Amino acid sequence: MINNEFTLVAIGSNLKYYENLGYNIPKYKDDNGRFKVKRGTKILVKINDIPKKANTRIEVKCDYCGNILYPTIRDYYIGHKFINKDSCNDCKNIKTQEIYKIKYGTTSIKTRSEIEGFKIGRNKIDGDIIYNSFLNKGVTPLFKPEDYKGSHQDLPYICNIHKDKGTLYATYNNIIDLECACKYCNIEKGINEKRYSFEYVLEVFNYKNYTLISTNYNNVDEELAFICNYHPEEGTQYATLWHVLNNVNNCTKCRYDMQSRENHWNWQGGISSERDELKIKKEYKEWRSQVYERDNYTCQCCEIRGGNLNAHHIRNFADYPELRLDINNGITLCDNCHSISKYGSFHNIYGTKNNTREQLEEYIQRYNNGEFNELKLKNIS
Repeated sequence: MINNEFTLVAIGSNLKYYENLGYNIPKYKDDNGRFKVKRGTKILVKINDIPKKANTRIEVKCDYCGNILYPTIRDYYIGHKFINKDSCNDCKNIKTQEIYKIKYGTTSIKTRSEIEGFKIGRNKIDGDIIYNSFLNKGVTPLFKPEDYKGSHQDLPYICNIHKDKGTLYATYNNIIDLECACKYCNIEKGINEKRYSFEYVLEVFNYKNYTLISTNYNNVDEELAFICNYHPEEGTQYATLWHVLNNVNNCTKCRYDMQSRENHWNWQGGISSERDELKIKKEYKEWRSQVYERDNYTCQCCEIRGGNLNAHHIRNFADYPELRLDINNGITLCDNCHSISKYGSFHNIYGTKNNTREQLEEYIQRYNNGEFNELKLKNIS
């Protein structure tokens, strides 16, 4: 059950919604005479007034053990679909059993499976079906239908072709998709079907514009010597037939050319190196320090002071070279709100290319609305 009647709610895009409900939201007048709400403003709101799909977290008491938990409003109402009770992780199984009792009239998995048309749990296959399945796979079963207990049970049999191998064992799950239940039959069939001729191997290497040096072929995992006709200066190189069939490039130089500079998927025209060169310069370090000092070493999104801070370019680095050292184009963000490797951060949500001031303002607004609370929790776990 909910522990209190009111909770704090951050005000952002939901301003009109709460004003229409009669809540008094403090505002200030800016330099242009417009009334605005200060970033980070929170007001006490009745829990019943919060939209049922909101991500605002509330304090709830477990109805079974009394532990305190903090679900979102959305999860709270979803959890009350069948039963008007709240449970912590330790007690969720008790609640689940009560829901089964309400929904099906029983907690028996067998009865529930019958009600749902046998969609719940696993159904035991008749032993006669299993016995006949082994017969159809070209072997002689050494078990009786009534001996079958489950799909993971090792069952004895003798292969009609490889009788000299003696008694073999396999589960029903192992043989379902095989043409024969005997592993030796399948091995032989695999060799006959998958063995490639040397002429075929030569044709594959020629297609890749490689000159094959090796004069024989045994299997797909054997390394074969070749020379790349595009880069003969690389000398003799080695690759298996499997890699030649499944990889775009087997030549080291071909692979490097495909992945370097403008051919690389993340190539940005040399911007990265330009950014790195600027970061080690005195002017950049002074600009970063000025941004931190102006913002009182406080993240301008979550308002946490200190820690691992970043000076973020409001107008992106690539498109606005004239603003790279403009203090008004910088803003202090903590690592959790900035780094692309952090769930729910600005760059994690909007990427690292073509970022704008509008995106930053939208992100801070969404952050204050609590949209990224669940994502931020991943950074802790």
